[in-house]
Amino acid sequence: MEGLGVHYVGEEEYDREILIHEGVPETAIHVLPEMVINTEQEVDEAAREMRLQRKTRIIIVTSPQHTRRVKALWRTLVGGELKMMIHAAHDDPFDADHWWRNTRDVFSVVRETLGLVNAWAGLPVPPHAH
Repeated sequence: MEGLGVHYVGEEEYDREILIHEGVPETAIHVLPEMVINTEQEVDEAAREMRLQRKTRIIIVTSPQHTRRVKALWRTLVGGELKMMIHAAHDDPFDADHWWRNTRDVFSVVRETLGLVNAWAGLPVPPHAH
């Protein structure tokens, strides 16, 4: 976007504004300083920031189909030292009861399943670098 001269603040800024609109105190929101490209890196960055800020608990909000893999990655990468609570976004269009009825949901389930297997196996398949 920058290369095209288009001003883009980033999705994290919109997410922050939504959280504030929904009643989350601004002081409770912390945007990670480093850009992250995948879930594994996001978990690492969140734990690193928690240690730097001397925080012991975090709430992670993600899509419903993604919650189990985030938990598995947290256990694999962070362990029990820092506490994480995960919450599924309630407005996400994923249909857990009928996921096989459309390709978007099928691809989500397949991707999450493969990601879970990778996490449970100790992350032998590294994430794709951009």
